Amino acid sequence: MCEFNDSGIASQQIFSIILNLMTAIEVPIHLFGAYVILFRTPAKMTSVKWSMLVLHFWSSLLDITICFLVVPYTVFPVPGGIPLGILSLLNVPPIVQGFFLVICGSLTGISILAFFENRCNSMKYGPYSQSKLTKAIRYTYLGINYSMAFGFMIPIYFQIPGKLEGEKYAIKRLPCLPSKIYKNPNFFVVSTNISFIYSLVGGFTVVVTSQILYHVIYSVIELRNRPKNYRE
Repeated sequence: MCEFNDSGIASQQIFSIILNLMTAIEVPIHLFGAYVILFRTPAKMTSVKWSMLVLHFWSSLLDITICFLVVPYTVFPVPGGIPLGILSLLNVPPIVQGFFLVICGSLTGISILAFFENRCNSMKYGPYSQSKLTKAIRYTYLGINYSMAFGFMIPIYFQIPGKLEGEKYAIKRLPCLPSKIYKNPNFFVVSTNISFIYSLVGGFTVVVTSQILYHVIYSVIELRNRPKNYRE
């Protein structure tokens, strides 16, 4: 039996209010975190300061995007939903909001990778003694990863279904989906090929996570092998 509960906490209104309230809590904390990184980072951590700031920026923007800018009301297992945030009030197309949200998430992942890559290379070469060749290789490596964060969703862009096709797909996947949802002007479906989305997002996640694990494991092993007085 198909049931779809969109009352109480599951309603669009309550969902939006809860996330907006979270924004009011998050923003002061994010601002304080940025202040600490910029003005209270110890001198011996200067080499990692900007990596921390970039990571903090993208993770903060991701929080604000989810809780205020986009507020994605999703209807799993349909790969789509309704954006309820301020960007909808500004008439930003739903699909643009969706891609903006995904890019914020992917750039947060790449920023985590860049942070640990910074630590790993500081242990390999020292924070300030890297050659021009080493820096060029590092920047190229990071540039490829950042480009991947922007580009891995491009194939989906060419498969976005039309409004009517998206509605039919949503009803087929969720026959009990209320018409007030799929008939909403801002309702959109990213793709009717959900396995294709899983393969792209899953592949990106595996590639980024494997690199992060490499840098973390290398850093842990390097720290364990260093003399205690050198670590201090």
